[in-house]
Amino acid sequence: MHPQIKPSHRRGLGRSVCCLVCGSKRYELFRIVRNLDVNTEAFIKRIAVALCRDCGLIYQNPCIPKKQMDALYERLEDKLSAANTDTVSESESRSRLDALKKIKPPPARILEIGCSDGTFMNLARQAGYEVVGIDPSGPNCEKAAREFPELDVRCLFLDGFKPGETFDAICHFFVFEHVFHPHQFLHQIRQLLRKGGIMYFEIPDVETFTKLPFANNLFTYQHTAHYSRATVRTALARNGFKAMAINGRLGQSPKSYGMRVAATPAPASSGKPPRLYLKSRQLLQTHFARREKLLLKIEARVKSWLSTLEDLNGPVIIFGAGENGRILRSTSLMNAHRKIFFCDNNTAIQGRDTDGLKVLTPSKAAALKPALIIAASVDYQDDMVRQMRDFGVPAKRIVKLYEGF
Repeated sequence: MHPQIKPSHRRGLGRSVCCLVCGSKRYELFRIVRNLDVNTEAFIKRIAVALCRDCGLIYQNPCIPKKQMDALYERLEDKLSAANTDTVSESESRSRLDALKKIKPPPARILEIGCSDGTFMNLARQAGYEVVGIDPSGPNCEKAAREFPELDVRCLFLDGFKPGETFDAICHFFVFEHVFHPHQFLHQIRQLLRKGGIMYFEIPDVETFTKLPFANNLFTYQHTAHYSRATVRTALARNGFKAMAINGRLGQSPKSYGMRVAATPAPASSGKPPRLYLKSRQLLQTHFARREKLLLKIEARVKSWLSTLEDLNGPVIIFGAGENGRILRSTSLMNAHRKIFFCDNNTAIQGRDTDGLKVLTPSKAAALKPALIIAASVDYQDDMVRQMRDFGVPAKRIVKLYEGF
């Protein structure tokens, strides 16, 4: 038992599971983190970060039961779809398509698992591929069919295919880390691959977590496992795949924390996996220590901003009610003796209270003539600034939380 974790804090985390890679029952519960996702915090309060004492996989253990997670996805998918939170950018899709062309050029029949709104599939079709996309989300499939009616989009998962249907390449992007049963997932993919076929995918690289210049926590309730290059190689080898490339000639994932992997079917390995427990433990220690330093840096930045507001009227707006915005909620910003609001483009949370602050639409936030707007995002802070400028907010009153980090 980790010395910092009391037995009472373990309650409500779910049930213990075997390691998703090597099947070991030996694990260390390293830390419990708060769930700061505004869409799910009412249902899931805390998330367990654990590591396998044998192969070193970092994973969620105890883990939220699959039935509860499935029900949660079903409950939220309409809200998330309505808020356009599951849209893949065209630039991301083009980058992924360029990598696919290097390892399996057209003509080829490809399957995308978790096709979202169909952006990648559509570009692949235009490039000469025969494409099929599957997604368990009804709203996602409806949106893809509406945007790209010529695509073959199916609202199912891997077990929904008819016998005999096969593909030259199977792709999935930021899906594998959500999978409860990676052995079954990889087995089903292998059954669907033609001779000479490849699997190409992207996942978060847990080793990057110690280097990223932002403080939000990447250990979320949705991610059952967090793979490094070593543990993803082990997972592939134990399930009948061999990694052809990890990044390298595939290029870098458009996500700063992602890695690209291409793999081919190969005889499954039954040997003992590398013992990476100590390396993984050091990685977690480094990540959480770095996060604490970044939080202190954010606090210093907030104090600097507040010192410039003394002669300005109007509230402070935190643009982004997700985890980055809620980090600001815990700083000295709340002692500024002026009104503070969240604003967000997510229609599912507009009008609600989050951590005691009202969530406004961007237009309503701009209408308040705020003294300061803080763009609290890693990926979208430039878009937030442009949006508020379009609503007439002076540029000198808008700042970026992570500018220069």
